[in-house]
Amino acid sequence: MNLGAPSIVQAMILVPAMAGLLSLLSSPWLALRRWLGLFAGICQVVLAMGAVSAFDTPPSTGAAAGPVTIAQMATTIDWMSMVEPPARLAVDGLNLYALLLLSVVTLLALCMDSLDGSGRGALRQAGVFAVSAAAAGYLLSRDLVLAAACHGTAALALGWVLHLGADSRPRRPAALSFLHPALLASGLLWAAATWSRAAGNGPSASIDALVGMAAPAGVVALLTAFLILHLPLLPLHRWQTRGCGEGAAFSGIFLVGGLWTMLGVVGWLRLGLPLCADALADVGWLLQIWGSVSAIIAVGVAAVQPNLGDRLRWVCVAMAGLVAVGLG
Repeated sequence: MNLGAPSIVQAMILVPAMAGLLSLLSSPWLALRRWLGLFAGICQVVLAMGAVSAFDTPPSTGAAAGPVTIAQMATTIDWMSMVEPPARLAVDGLNLYALLLLSVVTLLALCMDSLDGSGRGALRQAGVFAVSAAAAGYLLSRDLVLAAACHGTAALALGWVLHLGADSRPRRPAALSFLHPALLASGLLWAAATWSRAAGNGPSASIDALVGMAAPAGVVALLTAFLILHLPLLPLHRWQTRGCGEGAAFSGIFLVGGLWTMLGVVGWLRLGLPLCADALADVGWLLQIWGSVSAIIAVGVAAVQPNLGDRLRWVCVAMAGLVAVGLG
């Protein structure tokens, strides 16, 4: 395969999607299913590393002529007739290492899945690959509508994985605690896409078509709320502390901690800043103050927790506060 071709972009979505299907088909054979999952996870890491090596970072000596474009290895999705021009998938400087992190987190989640036992293991493994495929589509998308659809799909799949834990305690509260803000964030991104497209007086929701246009203040508010729903900041942290407890699957907990905040931050940077960089800079003070207060309180609470699991959950809240400070 030519790693510089658009085929690698499609493979980063198709490989986990096909692996999820094969996980269901191989469910009667435990060893085969697990080895198949690990092989597919390793293939994802190799694909992501191939994208990193093929990405032409400026200043470039490999470019034939002219400056290197931000979006590389681009491919279009022609069957999406409702989007004009067709939606694009591409690798850029902001999602490049996020895709590598996604592949590594997926592989580690597959390795941790055995901690929940073999019961419902095929469904959990298929769910992990569904999260990975949808998250890859979200990270690669340069269209706001497609990104919102992939984000919602990833949220539903991750909620399903959380629900399939082996613990005897009720699992539904964990999944619902995560799903409520996650699907709300998907709705906010879709609303921002619709509003931006209407303000642009065109049918396209592509950031390539909308960049340079003055984004309405409502779009700025929607994108800021979208980011905040991914950061477990006080007092909106309960989706993280509850979603990573109550008998949730270990692989789902790992995906929430290692993936979900990253999706919000990268999405905000890739989809939000090109549309309204100046306006989003004005909310930096809010992120700095909120993140600082949240981090200080979370560290204090974590220090007095007797249970290691509770302490780690509060440490994640503190880290999210530091992320907010950095973004601000």
